[in-house]
Amino acid sequence: MRTIISSVGVFDGTRLLDGKRDVVFDHTGILSIDPAASSRQGPDDRHVDGPGKTLLPGLIDSHVHISDPAQLDRLLDFGVTTALDMAMWPQEFVQQVRGADHGCAILTAGAPLVSHHGTHARIPNFPSASMTDDAQQARELVRERVEQGSDYIKLILESPGRGGLEEDVAQAAVDEAHAAGKLVVAHAAAVGAYETGVKVGVDVLTHAPLDGELSPKLLAEMQRTSVVSSPTLTMMQGTAEFLADQGLDYSYARRAVSDMHVAGLTLLAGTDANQAPGVPANVDHGASLHRELRLLTEAGLSPTEALHAATGLNAEVFGLTDRGVIAPGHRADLVLVSGDPTVDITATENISQVWIDGVAQKGTE
Repeated sequence: MRTIISSVGVFDGTRLLDGKRDVVFDHTGILSIDPAASSRQGPDDRHVDGPGKTLLPGLIDSHVHISDPAQLDRLLDFGVTTALDMAMWPQEFVQQVRGADHGCAILTAGAPLVSHHGTHARIPNFPSASMTDDAQQARELVRERVEQGSDYIKLILESPGRGGLEEDVAQAAVDEAHAAGKLVVAHAAAVGAYETGVKVGVDVLTHAPLDGELSPKLLAEMQRTSVVSSPTLTMMQGTAEFLADQGLDYSYARRAVSDMHVAGLTLLAGTDANQAPGVPANVDHGASLHRELRLLTEAGLSPTEALHAATGLNAEVFGLTDRGVIAPGHRADLVLVSGDPTVDITATENISQVWIDGVAQKGTE
């Protein structure tokens, strides 16, 4: 059965299209996006009124942690139709989550590579088999993740001498991952971690530094090497509050986003949503992405740029060529909101309906 949303504003993953549109789709994907009043409704078509509303591609959160498959439903409740998990174990649980027949689509790095000496190694139940301080073993762990079907590789970096993977170990992991055609995402919540990540050639730096400013030289090198940042300002704000006595300051993270934006770097929308024990801050699944969009605009992005970061850019960077945009032939992962979030970013919170693969989701009728 086709669905026709009539006379709706359309943010296509990059920009707000001119005029109102009729958007037609079904379970096979988006069929057409035509000027309003141009589509003919058949007797079996489902009609949705679009005036006063904006249609968005399904939102993509570039950094979550799934510890319960029910969190996939929670993400979907808030219009997140695809989420990128950054640490999941054991492999049996990964398979369970991948096989969950509900909620948003999920990709994962599996278990990240961590130094024995880092703070992440002290997270309760973190798998000791993923801890390494040896370059050859790091290569073997990357090959293991590839064989397990990890969608990308995750590393934990810290400032030199602070317990993250040493440079030679991180370099070996990056080289092995790239040889296998996998993106490398690196935890980097400090300036020194950013510097190491850029030096070894990671693709995505997740988090933003809380301990200082990014230098013009580092920003220029990030631009030259096309390194991407998913700053997770929501998590950085919570972490800075929890660890304020250690000299961490959210203003550094916000300044980093502003500086990266001015430098023309690619910024992604991600939250670090988690309900894990032993971490500085727990972040709600789903609702946090809307907060992240607000924080990104406070750091200098326009509402349109923030929306792009949560849709088309996330899809582009992670190679999700079938989603993240509203265009004929793409997946009908869609979110209908009241208002115009390209003017007021908080309008993303006014969700009217959500579709995955053209199917309206429970609770959004």
